Amino acid sequence: MTITKKNIIIILVSALLLIMSGLLFFHYDRIFKSNWEITDELDGNIFPSIVLSMATSHTEIILPADSNFLGNPKSTFAIRIESPKENAHLRIELDESPYYNATVTDFDLPQKGKIYTVYPQMTWKYDNMLIDQPKPLDVSIRVFINDKSFGSDTRTFSVRSINECLLGYKDKNKKYHDTGILFAAYVNEDHPMIDKILREALDTRIVRLFQGYQTSKPENVKKQVYAIWYALQQRNFKYSSISKTSLSSDMLFSQRVRTVGNSLESSQINCLDGTVLFASFLRAINIDPIIVRIPGHVFVGCYLDKKHTEKLFLETTFIGQIDLDDYMSDQYDEALVYENDTTIKQIDTLNLRDFLLDTAYVALRKSTTKSTISKATFDFAVKNATERYEKYKDFFGKNKPNYMYLEINNDIRKKIQPIGN
Repeated sequence: MTITKKNIIIILVSALLLIMSGLLFFHYDRIFKSNWEITDELDGNIFPSIVLSMATSHTEIILPADSNFLGNPKSTFAIRIESPKENAHLRIELDESPYYNATVTDFDLPQKGKIYTVYPQMTWKYDNMLIDQPKPLDVSIRVFINDKSFGSDTRTFSVRSINECLLGYKDKNKKYHDTGILFAAYVNEDHPMIDKILREALDTRIVRLFQGYQTSKPENVKKQVYAIWYALQQRNFKYSSISKTSLSSDMLFSQRVRTVGNSLESSQINCLDGTVLFASFLRAINIDPIIVRIPGHVFVGCYLDKKHTEKLFLETTFIGQIDLDDYMSDQYDEALVYENDTTIKQIDTLNLRDFLLDTAYVALRKSTTKSTISKATFDFAVKNATERYEKYKDFFGKNKPNYMYLEINNDIRKKIQPIGN
C-alpha cells in the first residue's frame, strides 16, 4: 500500500486532533480557568469585627461595586465569573480553613456572556476569629459549571485583628463608603465586668441606684453618668494614644480599638477606647449613648431624658489625666460632694490642668477630697466636649467623611451586635 501525501496529511491532522482532545480532557480546568477569579471589596482583607458583629444582621455594610451579584455580600469574598451559556448551573466548593468550614454552594447564571460576582455560602468558625494580630489566610476555591470543572484557585488574604475597626473604604470605582457605624460593635453592654464596676459606682453613694430614664429629672440622670465616671477614675485609667494598625492599603481606612475587656484589663484608653467603654456602661443602665466623631478625635455623649431633648457630652480622655490617690482625705462623704459645689466653682474659673499643676493650690489640694477633684475633672470634661460639639454640629448628618453622630440605640443593635474579647 502506497502512502500518499494526502494520507500523510490526514494522519497528521488526526494525530493533532487526538492530542488536542487529550489536552482538553486532562486540562479542561486550566484551559477555562481564566473565565473566573477570586475577588473582594476590601483589598484582600477580612475583618473579624465585621463578621462577628453582623453575623445575625440582614444589613449590608460592605456593598458590592458590581450590581450583578449573587449570594450574600457578608461572605466577604466572591468569585467573578462569565456565564458560558444561558441558565448555567454554577457550583462553588470552598475548602476548609482555620476560620470557616468547607462548603458547597449552588447558583444559576441566567444570561450567557454576562459577568457575575458570586458570593459562596460561609459557615464561620466564630471563636477562631477572636485574634489579636493579623494573620495570613489562603482561600482555596473550586468552580464547576454544569458539573464540569472550571478549575481551582487560591488567593492569600489578611485576616485582621479583632481590634481593627473599619472606618471607611473606597470601592473599585474610587467611591468612598463610610463604615463608622461599626464603632457600635465595640460598645459592649453585655460584658461581665460591667456589673462589677456598676456596683463600685453605687458604693460611692453618689447615686443609690441606676434608674436610667425612670427618673424624671435630667440632673438625676447626669448624677448616674458622673457615678460611672468616678468609679472608672478610681481604677486609675491612663491615657494611651495607641490607635495605628498595620493595614497597608490605599483603599481602606481603619483604627485600632480596644474591646471593653482589653480596656478594663490594661486600664488604658485613648479617645475612642474611652468613648466605647463609657457608652457600654450607659447602655447597661438604659441611658442612650452617642458616639461623636470629628476629624482626628472621638468623644461620647448621651441623652439626659427619655424624649432625647437634653444632651450631655463628655471628653473621656480626662479620666486618665490625674491620679486620685494624690488627693487623699480621710474626711469626706461622696454622697454630699456632688451637692457641695464651693470648690467646684473655684476650680471652674481656671483651666483644670493649670489648677492641678499650680503650686499655689497645694493647700487646697491637700484639704479637698478625691471625689471633689473627680467632679472637677468631670465638669471640665463636659465643658470641653460640649464646646467641640457646638463647633462641629452643623457638619453631622451630611455624609461628610470624618464626621459622625451615632446614637447607639435599639435600631443600631438590630444591625450591629457587640463583639467580645
